[in-house]
Amino acid sequence: TNTFSVKLAVQPTSDVTVTVSRTAGDSDISVSGGASLTFTSTNWNIAQTVTLTAAEDLDLVNGSATITVQSAGLPNVVISATEQE
Repeated sequence: TNTFSVKLAVQPTSDVTVTVSRTAGDSDISVSGGASLTFTSTNWNIAQTVTLTAAEDLDLVNGSATITVQSAGLPNVVISATEQE
């Protein structure tokens, strides 16, 4: 399990929903918390936490996955996550 934080760079004029999901790679790695984040004009600059979890598997290979942070009208942010076997 590991976490990272998301916040907006500028104050929005209306609510912004940000989604976080595994978009490629090892399906053992998933977003277990913070898959949908809502930012408003009052909390836009306060970091919200996303939690990633890697399920136990039988192989001894450190798998990796691509995690994408996205919202309509904003550029995507792509994160690489690697599990520790």
